[in-house]
Formats: sequence, C-alpha cells, structure tokens
Amino acid sequence: MSVSVISLARRAAAGAVGSLIVLSLWVLAGCSQVETEAPSLVLLIVVDQLRGDVFDQYGDRLDGDGLRLLVDNGVHYREAHFRHGITNTAPGHATIVSGAHPAVHGLVGNNWTDPKTNRTVYSVEDARHRLLGDPAPGGEGVSPALVTAETLGDVLVEHSDGVSRVFGVSIKDRGAILLAGHAGKAFWHSRRSGRFITSDYYYSRAPQWLEKFNAAEPAEAYRQRPWRLLREDADYRFIDQDDQPWERDYKGLGRVFPHDLAASSDYHGALRFTPYADQLTLAAVSALMEAESIGQGTAPDLLAISLSATDYVGHAFGPDSLEAEDNLFRLDRTISALLALAEQRVGLEHTLVILTSDHGVPSAPEYLTLHGEPAARIETPAMVSRFNAGLRAEFGLDYDPVLRFLNPSLYLDVRRLETDGIDSGQIERALVRLAQSEPGIQSAFASSDIAARLDVEPPERTLARASIQPGRSGQVYLVQVPGWHLHPNPQQQAAMHGSPHRYDTHVPIVIMGPGLDPQAVERPVGVESLAASVAAYLRIRAPAQASATVLPELILTDER
Repeated sequence: MSVSVISLARRAAAGAVGSLIVLSLWVLAGCSQVETEAPSLVLLIVVDQLRGDVFDQYGDRLDGDGLRLLVDNGVHYREAHFRHGITNTAPGHATIVSGAHPAVHGLVGNNWTDPKTNRTVYSVEDARHRLLGDPAPGGEGVSPALVTAETLGDVLVEHSDGVSRVFGVSIKDRGAILLAGHAGKAFWHSRRSGRFITSDYYYSRAPQWLEKFNAAEPAEAYRQRPWRLLREDADYRFIDQDDQPWERDYKGLGRVFPHDLAASSDYHGALRFTPYADQLTLAAVSALMEAESIGQGTAPDLLAISLSATDYVGHAFGPDSLEAEDNLFRLDRTISALLALAEQRVGLEHTLVILTSDHGVPSAPEYLTLHGEPAARIETPAMVSRFNAGLRAEFGLDYDPVLRFLNPSLYLDVRRLETDGIDSGQIERALVRLAQSEPGIQSAFASSDIAARLDVEPPERTLARASIQPGRSGQVYLVQVPGWHLHPNPQQQAAMHGSPHRYDTHVPIVIMGPGLDPQAVERPVGVESLAASVAAYLRIRAPAQASATVLPELILTDER
C-alpha cells in the first residue's frame, strides 16, 4: 500500500466516513496488481474557475479527505492546459466532455451573435424546450442543441444500449446541460425561484424526486446563515486584506466578512456568490443519487457535477482575496463530502473520479499594479466607439459597422455591410489595424484570415484558430496584454478570464480510480485529451470529434 494511503488511514482513523474512504483506497492501492473491473460510476467534478496552480498554493493547507485525497491517490496532471483561446464556461465544459475545440463543438463563447439576425445567442438556449419545475415567470427554453459535437456521455449511453445513465448537476444551467451532453439528464438552480429545475428536453414533467427535493426548500437553509470564515484567522494569507478596492459588492453582500445573505434583495442570486452554492448543489446530487440509484446498475453511470461558487466568488472578489481563500477551504470540504457520498452509495473502489476545471483566472488588474506589474482595465465601450469612428471615416459609412464586443471577439454588422455591397474583409482588416494600436491589446486577428496556416505563427493565433467557428464567431478576435482586463463591461467584475494566456488555460486534471497508479505527471497535456482517455479507460470508443490523443496513464493492460 502506498505511503499516502497509510498517512490517510492515520488521519481518518477517528471518523467513520473517513475510514470507509481509506478502506476503499486500500483496495485501489492494489488494483494495478490484479484484474481490474470496470467502474460502476464515473464521477466527473468540474470546479468552475479552478486554476491549475491551486495545489501549489494551498496544498499544505488542505484537509486530507478532499482535494488532497485525490492528488495523493490519483494521477495528477500538473501541466494541463486548454489548447483553445476562448477560456469561458461554455467552451470549457463542452471541450471537457467532447474532446473537441470550440471550432468543432460550436460553443465559441457563453454568448455569440447570429450574423443573420444580429441577435445575441446564449450557448444553451432553445425556445422549443420550456423549463420544468420553476413556477417563476420569464424563463427561456434550454437544451444542448447548439453543441455540434458528440460527448462522452452520448457514447456511454450508446455503447450500453441505454443501460448507462448520464446526469449533469450545477448551479449554472450551462454547467449542467453541457456536461450531460445530448443523451443525459440535467438539473440546475433557478435564480428566480431558488429551486432546482430541468427542461422538457429531458422529461415530459419534472421527476417526482425533484419536486420532493424542492418542496423541502433546501435553499432556505442558508438565508439566516451569514457567510463567515471557516477557520482561525492565522490560517488565512489575506486575513488583513478583507476590504480591497477592486472587490465588488454583488447583490448587497458587501465587501467584508461576514456576508449577510438575509440583507440581500435578491437572495437566490446572492447565494451563488457564496460557498453555499456548492453545498446546495451537493444536496441536489445526494437526492439524485438516491432517487436514481446511480452507480447501482450493470453498466457504468456518468454523474457530472459542475461546482460554480469558485467562479462567482472569483469574479466578485478576485482570486487574491479573503473570500476566494475561504471559498477554497469550503470547496475542499464539499469535495470531501462528495467523495464520502460516492463511497457510501457506490464505493470508491468502483468509482472513477475525475477532477478538472473549465478555465483559470487572472488576478484583478489593480492587484497586479499594486505588486508592480503593469495592468489596467480596457474601457471596452469607449474602444468600440473609437473603432466605429475610425471605420466610418475610412469607408465613408453613415452607420456603426461594429455591433458589439463579446469576449473575445468584435462582431460586425455583416448583414448591413452585405446589403450595401461593402467587402466585409476590408472592414475586418482595417479593424485589425485599429485594434492593434489600442493600449492593452496584444494581438488582433481577422477571422476570415485566421484559417490560413503560417509557417511560423504566434501561439495565440493557434489558440484562436481552435476557437473560431464560422457563422458563430466574431469577425475580429482580440487578445489582450497579459494581466489586462477585457470585458464588455469593464467595471462589472473584479477579475475576468477568457484569454489564451497561461493563467486562463492552466487547469488541474486529477484522475483516481481502479487500476490507476498514483503519480504526478509533469509533461504538458491538453484538456481535449480527457474525453478520449476516459473512453479508453472504459473500453468504449471515443466521442466522434474528440482528440485522438489518449493519456497513456489511463490505458490499462489487464483484461476485464
């Protein structure tokens, strides 16, 4: 048995749940020596906005039965990166389960502009499918219809002739829907009603267990529980930096501890900006596992969970904040509880656990400036106004040709330009020239030109190419100078991801399961390899558009 398992056994000896986990790890430790059975459960955990350096920063302060349990007993890919440049929630989640880049799976952002209508499209919108389980008005229909690639869950269901089930759960609708793929079932939190809901893409009516879960009003458990620090002051690096000028007062939560949810006029919206969002997600997962007997069938089930609190907290307070620090400690406990739940329901010796993230995040530009690094917020609306003024003058236009900026692209009014017989390619190239003269913009690429391969090209061009799908992507792709904040509303958030820079592409990948030898892998790997690698481990075909690269650590040589 490995040293790490022995140390875990000592630490967990006093706790029944911890002891159960350790017993499973005893089994896992010997799996590479014997014939390995296929897992009953594939547990995919995506922590929204978890940077790849999290274990370097916090490893010695984490408990032994959560994140560290996975790192100590799993395959830890320390240099895992997205190899596309649009590092946002929807593209990241879709790449994780499809093994394809946005250029293939079609999610070129959380939102994009339809060139035929000039309307902004949301990544999981689908007017054909109404929401179920949400009595509040105003909800639009959703489904995975806009994903143009097959997912791991789709293949798993097909391979088992429908015996395997796939479920996605998250606070965010897109987090749940994209992980569930086309063949799964998805459940997410409504910020209007506070209930967990689904859509009639998945069911004709909300399942009974979901109605029972919502009837208990689990979200109300946190209304009178202010978010306070979990640990003693001495455990926090940022204990003397609670109120920092770049932090945002979202939903009336304030910028300093304790954060009082009861004081917010939008309680269910405010809940998302606290670690309680992940705890509520865990409660929904527990109810789902019990109701559906997940992991109890004759073929593996896939349970995919997107934990969103880290992303909301990072946007509101920045990753270098007391709030982000406390959230990480609470995330660690949530992961511990999730692993304990898997142990109790299925047994970790029958579970393949995958932990990763959809993107990283940079520090707030003001934090970087405070520490001597040049950074700033790009005043995007003013920048777009300058672009339009320049293009109007250069081409003699009497209207603004740039419709809007949606990270990371500028969208032109292609429909108007075509009607007027104007070559949009010339407009694109002129816009590139204007963008490259802007402070804070490192590179700009015309989408119509970017498909042309160059003998030598900058890395950001390669990442941009993997991010662009004609008909959805904007006409000019912008890359900011590292550390500079680029967003349509530059003052809305403390910190914002979305770039092709290392701080946004670098995420953890940790995989623990039967037959896998615990190890730290230092070589660079792409997140797009994950879907094909898990498929190889499960002895099923990879999703159709997935990367052909299989991580060798997941290839088992024994016979099942």
